Amino acid sequence: MPRTGPGDASSLLNRGERREVVVLCADMRGFTQHSQILPAGTVLAMLDAFFSGMSEIISCNDGVMVNIQGDTLLAAFGAAGGADAGTTPETLSSALTCAHQMQTGFQAMADEWVEEFGIRAALGIGLNRGEAVVGVAGTPALRTNMVFGECVEMAVRFMQRARAGEIVFSAALKQVMQDNCTVTDTEALPDLVIGGRDPVALYGVTIETRLDFT
Repeated sequence: MPRTGPGDASSLLNRGERREVVVLCADMRGFTQHSQILPAGTVLAMLDAFFSGMSEIISCNDGVMVNIQGDTLLAAFGAAGGADAGTTPETLSSALTCAHQMQTGFQAMADEWVEEFGIRAALGIGLNRGEAVVGVAGTPALRTNMVFGECVEMAVRFMQRARAGEIVFSAALKQVMQDNCTVTDTEALPDLVIGGRDPVALYGVTIETRLDFT
């Protein structure tokens, strides 16, 4: 996880609180397999380019980078600012705009990787909204942004279900998006089945053409 330094404009409040947030979870598809044949320095440079580019897009859409692990990142919208920031249509719109821009921005990066290294990679994204504990936690030497709760776990599951080039979200979030004219062109996906719970209806949207690998 990256360190969140004192005074970082993207950091959350040190005091913890529960609030409604929109969670975005994204990871690269196809990168890990191909990275095994590349020099270590090249792999790290590619990860640097990926996380730097995605972080800039997240920040420009008023999001906060929360976590980095491997080639996966977690961001939150509405976790900073006013207590009701996560409930506004504007926050939801910012999160979806960010997801679209991430897909578009990553595609340009992936095209360069194909040309330079001959590898294919794509981005899978999950979006979810719900209540979470937000704040900063960690060891004295390593304090980091934290967004914790079931809505985060579900965003990760949605991301895992996303195919290459796809953004996946729940029916509840789709309804909010449609009510606010944020997105209309969606595709119904197979339900997410979790033991002991009702199936979760999922929907997906792509920017251009979904790629044919996961």
